[in-house]
This record gives sequence, C-alpha cells and structure tokens, in this order.
Amino acid sequence: MLSVRDLGYAFDHKPLFSNLTFDLGPAMVLQVQGANGAGKTSLLRILAGLCSASVGILRCTVSRLYLGHHLGLHPALSPMQNLLWFMQLRGVVDHPALLRVLKDVDLEAEAHIPCKRLSKGQCQRVGLARLSLEDSKLWILDEPCTGLDRQGIQKLLEYAALQLKRGGAIVWASHQDLLIEPFQRQIITLDRMKGVINA
Repeated sequence: MLSVRDLGYAFDHKPLFSNLTFDLGPAMVLQVQGANGAGKTSLLRILAGLCSASVGILRCTVSRLYLGHHLGLHPALSPMQNLLWFMQLRGVVDHPALLRVLKDVDLEAEAHIPCKRLSKGQCQRVGLARLSLEDSKLWILDEPCTGLDRQGIQKLLEYAALQLKRGGAIVWASHQDLLIEPFQRQIITLDRMKGVINA
C-alpha cells in the first residue's frame, strides 16, 4: 500500500529527518512520534502527497485521506452541511448515514449548528464522523486525539479498528500511545538530533 525508501526532508535548509525507510501493508498502523518541531506534520503531509520530500522515493498504491490540525471544516457550515459536502465530493449522498454517524459521535443535537459555534472537541468529532463515512484505504491523521475526551478517543479507536478489519491502513502522529489489538503496529520516532529511531 505504502512504500518509503531513504526519505529525507529539510526545511529552510535544515534537515528534519533523513534515511526513513518502511513498508505499510493492509491492516497495519504506523505511529509517528517525536517532539514538537521534529517533522511529524511534514512527514504526514509528504505521505499524503501534499508536499514533496527533499530526497527519497515514495510509492502509494491506494486512495488516501489526510486529516490535519484544521480538519477542513467550513466554520459557517454545520456538521451536517460539512459532512454532506465531503460526501458530495465522493459522488455519494446518504442522508440516513449522516444522521446515524452524527448520533454515533454524540453530535445529534449539534447537527445543524455552525461549526464556528462548536468547541474544539466537537469539531474534532465532526472529523471522526468523516472517518466513519470514508472508504479511503489509507488514513493519514495528524494528532487525531487533540481536543477529544476519553469517550472521543475510544470512538476514534473503534473507527480505526474497523478501518483495519476491512484491510485498510493508518498512519497517525500522536503523543499518546495508541494501540489497537491485535493489529500490527510500527513506531517511528523523529528526533532532530539523532534522526529517525525505532523505525
């Protein structure tokens, strides 16, 4: 699904990481760790095809979904409207599915409230709802636990487990130790002084 060989990236002529090599197959998780500024977001954006590595080879053979810090939500639109827009981009509109998933992420009462009036955690739950509606084989998630309470994190892990059970894969950056049994997990730690460790 995803193959990386000798990947390296420099920002403002300063190397963030180098010599990164790994393979990610079906039902696998890659967790990227590291201190702030170590290059986690840059790496995820490269894997998502949103920017280019400085050196190395990246091959991805499946559809990708990238959710970053900003989630891509339009603040003037409600959770329902944002999710409907995402579904229309895929050419699929299923209103009953939207209602079910908003209830599942505990946003039924906020379904028609503009996202700019919701809390950070509630907006993060809209992102969770989007995950449950996605059929992309590879999820690339940047700090998906940010703003989520314990219940929200549990829901994230439930959706992630379903993604893996159907043969998908996940790359996520997180400061939390996210483990989904019994699926295989790789951990990469980015360190600006030591390079890539635990790969």
